[in-house]
This record gives sequence, C-alpha cells and structure tokens, in this order.
Amino acid sequence: MNNIENKKGIELSASLERFQSEYVKQKGYNSVLKNIHNKSNDLKQKTEVLSPQDKENLKISMKFWKQKLDL
Repeated sequence: MNNIENKKGIELSASLERFQSEYVKQKGYNSVLKNIHNKSNDLKQKTEVLSPQDKENLKISMKFWKQKLDL
C-alpha cells in the first residue's frame, strides 16, 4: 500500500482486499488476515482522506501485520 497519506478510506480498503487475496493465493490463510479484513471493512465507511489519527493507527496496524506475516 503506497502512500496512505492521500488516499481515501475506501481506496485503502480496496488495497487491503487485494493484498489479502494475493496472500491467500501465495501462502494460504493466516489468522492475521481476519484483522486485516476487519480493518478493511472499517475503512470502507471512510469516504474522505483519513484523519491524522486514523493514518497513524493504520500505520501501526500495518507494521504489526507485517511482523506477524513475516513480510
């Protein structure tokens, strides 16, 4: 997911969904994907660019997911 600074929540949600799909195809299911799915659903509701707090929360989540998925 490149440049979350200027993307709307719905655009970020679509990126997360694409990532999930590719990850499952390549490596199979991982329980962390449920967290990504939940975050994606939350982002679908945000039709504007994310607030600074939302951006920071997403970055923290992405860092956690990256560690758990060994990326």
